[in-house]
Amino acid sequence: RDWSSDVCSSDLDHRAIHIRALIPGVDRANLHLTLGERALVIEGELPPLPGRYYRQERFSGPFRRAVTLTVPVQRDAVTARLSDGILEMTLPKLPTGRLLSIHPRY
Repeated sequence: RDWSSDVCSSDLDHRAIHIRALIPGVDRANLHLTLGERALVIEGELPPLPGRYYRQERFSGPFRRAVTLTVPVQRDAVTARLSDGILEMTLPKLPTGRLLSIHPRY
């Protein structure tokens, strides 16, 4: 069976996009994050549990999720943390609408 992680994204503080993905059992070595111009891609693989089972409801195998970015982000300031099966990322937004001083020449 195919599976994908549950992902929530928000920008409640208007300064950054916050992404939280539930990926229990995925090791850091099997997790790959790619930041494109318009999307963040979360890829990885959850290995199957060894042994024989009469019933197994735990998903396993590769997964891929793409989170669409609606605003430009500061690529060099992105942070990611994986703890207890929860991936938390902060993508600071690029400042927009800055005031520009114009000094006329006389």
